[in-house]
Amino acid sequence: MNTFKGYILQSELAEKANVSNSLFRQLNNLQFKKMGNYTCILKDSLPLEYKEIAEKECLDLEYYRSFAFISKELGMCEDYMFQVERHKHIDHARIKGVKLFKLSDDFLSHLKNGFTPFKIKLQKDIEYAKEVIEMQGLKIGFY
Repeated sequence: MNTFKGYILQSELAEKANVSNSLFRQLNNLQFKKMGNYTCILKDSLPLEYKEIAEKECLDLEYYRSFAFISKELGMCEDYMFQVERHKHIDHARIKGVKLFKLSDDFLSHLKNGFTPFKIKLQKDIEYAKEVIEMQGLKIGFY
């Protein structure tokens, strides 16, 4: 799974800078990364005028993933987190209609160490995991 440290949502920056999304595709040397259907931009690659807006007003995505993106990365269907949210509170941020799931430090440290996450659905799934954590009420294994 990718790390999104230093990245922001392109659509959030476009709204806060009062410009079109397409403007960022025309600028040179920007670093983009996809989070499912959403485009993210590395703040450090932005021109100074947009970099200031990004740092002051936009959410850094290091600790966030879109609901659909995290669902797929855990091996579930795209709408899994939306289904879970109906039954329990999930700590999240909402930007321009995009729900972003809040990740734990423990989860991110496992990702940085090269582990691959998966959702533990049944008790027998635990035997496949090298590490198991609980994040927002979800049991997640890593291999």
